[in-house]
Amino acid sequence: MSAAQSPPAYQRLDAAATVSPDRLEPMPVSAMADAVFAVPHAFSTRQVPDFVMELLKQRFSVAEEAYWNRGHAGVREQDLVAAFNHLAVRLNLPEYAQTSQDQLHTLRMHMLLRNPRFMGLRLTRQSVNGDPEPVSETMSPLQAYHLALTMIDAKLVAPRYQLSPAEWAVRKPLPSSPSAGTRRRLLCTSNSPRMKEMDDRLYAAFDSLSDIQGLEILTETLNRIGIR
Repeated sequence: MSAAQSPPAYQRLDAAATVSPDRLEPMPVSAMADAVFAVPHAFSTRQVPDFVMELLKQRFSVAEEAYWNRGHAGVREQDLVAAFNHLAVRLNLPEYAQTSQDQLHTLRMHMLLRNPRFMGLRLTRQSVNGDPEPVSETMSPLQAYHLALTMIDAKLVAPRYQLSPAEWAVRKPLPSSPSAGTRRRLLCTSNSPRMKEMDDRLYAAFDSLSDIQGLEILTETLNRIGIR
């Protein structure tokens, strides 16, 4: 890599996810928030007014600091699913734009392969006898934001994720422990009718919203995951 090149966004995100081993130092939330909000997505946040993105970053940064340094609660998978589906309904998106906890958890585990340090923070904890406990269903606020934006990406460009909760339950296409080949195909795209429909419906929904309507929907959605 030349001096003029910077590492990919996902590498910068993992580099920012540093935790003091003895937890005596505060989590450096600011750098992590900068890295999370710098990750590019298939859904262009250029559709979202700058002041809304700044508001999102500020709220998630405050919540992240409270989570790491003041013992506040994180975001549970089931609450993120409820918020995601609420947003899909409010934007009048197709039913397959909604997700389920199993679908969300599957994507979360795949994201762990790309960002093991960031997505792996507090993923598991040791029990009293030293054995690892099952994967926690709770994430930090910034992990939840990154997962939600990646799920929007998946709903836009990955046919294997363009399934309603009912369709996913019947046709779940990915194992929970993916092979190397499956990892490479995680968000691969193809010419699917649902891709164009999702793209058209999502951008039309954003274009139709006034700033006040957008803030109202945003506030409703964030309230469902405890981000205020």
